[in-house]
Amino acid sequence: MRAKWDAIDTRVVREISQLRKILGRPIRMLDIGCGRGEIASDLRPFLKEYVGTDASDRMLPASHVQGVRFIRVEAEKLPASLKGFDLVLFKESLDHCYHGAQALKNAYRALRKGGRVIVTLNNRSSYYKVLFKAAAQKAQAGASDHFEFYDLPSLMQALRSAGFEIVSGGSFNFLKLPVFLERALGILPDMVLGWKLWSVDALGHFLMPLGGGSIQVTGIKR
Repeated sequence: MRAKWDAIDTRVVREISQLRKILGRPIRMLDIGCGRGEIASDLRPFLKEYVGTDASDRMLPASHVQGVRFIRVEAEKLPASLKGFDLVLFKESLDHCYHGAQALKNAYRALRKGGRVIVTLNNRSSYYKVLFKAAAQKAQAGASDHFEFYDLPSLMQALRSAGFEIVSGGSFNFLKLPVFLERALGILPDMVLGWKLWSVDALGHFLMPLGGGSIQVTGIKR
């Protein structure tokens, strides 16, 4: 359901806008595993510089916008010349890294002191994966482009091991229905669908705070 992806983008944009207010100046941002870099347009009001990296040439767009550039490089081989950033983002990309621990260490190196990292991912311990364990394991085994799987505690520990101090973390996107029902919901107006997602998340946070379908953790380099 597209609304779930929109929920991830909304959370990321909100947190980056807050960081812009804290710093009192535009942000230098490194987006690791950026894909087509589509989020850059939403973040433009908050940024001084956007650098997107991805391992695939097919994903990276050509940029003709000042302050925006793209580099083909694997997260594990990030060049040391990329440094001094205020923010590093892994939006649904850390689990695509061959060696997530090295990718996080490279992100730590790329940040200035006081810089932050934001990581969003699928939650391997969402309530529906726990309830339907066999189906979840089958889906995980078939995800050939995912090399590591995280839940909230393991993601927090991975960031700590890379040197980060945890600022915040949580799960969201609790709504999970059969595919045909999610597709049917997808035709609802954005406002109605957004309210449904919000209300289900509110209930999910109360009943099982670690069980959402998505997770987000923010860390800081002290």
